[in-house]
Amino acid sequence: MSWLKWLFDDQKNTNSSPNNQAPLPTDGTISNVQLLQQVIEQAFVAQTTDWSVNYVGNTRDLTKSVMSKVFEQAIRNVDDYTHYVVKNYTLNAISDQAGNSTITFHVDYRESKAQSAAVTAKAQEVVRLLLTNDMNEHQKVKSLHDWVVLNFAYDPALKYHSAYDGIRFGRSVCEGYSLMIFRLLSTAGIAVRIAEGIGRKQQHAWNIVRIDGTWYHLDATWDDPVPDRPGIVGYDYYLLTDREIERTHAINRNISYPRCSQSYERTIVECIERDRSRKIYYQSLYRTLGFIYWQPEMIVKNRQALEKFIESKSSQVTSSITFRYLQGDQAKQDLSAVLRAINRSAQFSIESFVRAPEGGSVLINLRLE
Repeated sequence: MSWLKWLFDDQKNTNSSPNNQAPLPTDGTISNVQLLQQVIEQAFVAQTTDWSVNYVGNTRDLTKSVMSKVFEQAIRNVDDYTHYVVKNYTLNAISDQAGNSTITFHVDYRESKAQSAAVTAKAQEVVRLLLTNDMNEHQKVKSLHDWVVLNFAYDPALKYHSAYDGIRFGRSVCEGYSLMIFRLLSTAGIAVRIAEGIGRKQQHAWNIVRIDGTWYHLDATWDDPVPDRPGIVGYDYYLLTDREIERTHAINRNISYPRCSQSYERTIVECIERDRSRKIYYQSLYRTLGFIYWQPEMIVKNRQALEKFIESKSSQVTSSITFRYLQGDQAKQDLSAVLRAINRSAQFSIESFVRAPEGGSVLINLRLE
């Protein structure tokens, strides 16, 4: 008798979900890895924690490399919510001299089946309360994005990880945010994916959403201020292209994701022209997302232009101005030098502007004294 034991674990010190023993499929006998993969997929969807099968196929299939591929394909075939609530999994295979094997499986989930059902129920409630029949996909996505940011807070202690944690305790990390966005948008009938990669030098998850046939990145986690600021919603990472998101996120290119190539600025401009009944909404959205700082009159290219820009604003009634400066790395130094040169004092703040078509620019808020 030979013993095989493999552990696939994405996290140490895990907590198992309540035991949920699954019945054997049909007569409990599996004859090939394709059928075995289907059984694993069904178990993932049902959030089964423990089950076993009798395997009568070729025992050479029961190698670590083959079984790794079987599990990998099984988890890729289920929907993204199911995929990302799977926390870790183990299997043990015992083969007798006749070549028959008994394989036992154990899976830990970030949520129990009951907790996932509670998330679904909450998503249905939120969609029912927030969305109306006359809203289009642009309005629905923004409403649901804002709900998550306003009702979740990022958990710096990394104690809470799931969407259920978010609705139960009001705290979660990127997994919980992206899972909740996935469930809300899916409930609203909007195509959505969960994306993974690296952000700020650590594993990170966010969403990709399709609006009117066009895909965009959406990172609700990074749109939520840390520490939490109740009532504040950010939009730096709301509906970005691949090029825009890749300034701060490294996308896992081993996974196939829809291409996100059209700027949402262009989309809103097209919507203003095409959908006159919502013109005011789109114009407000354009300002909210900071696209006004894409306009030439709101852009200052260099120090020489900065001096001219400030002097032109000095005589205006209002002394507070916000504009985009393309030399972000030198913004503080250049601004201080210009103020000395024109003999003006001012208070100012500088913040990053992720949504810019080119990298490296910042927003400067300047109050002349």
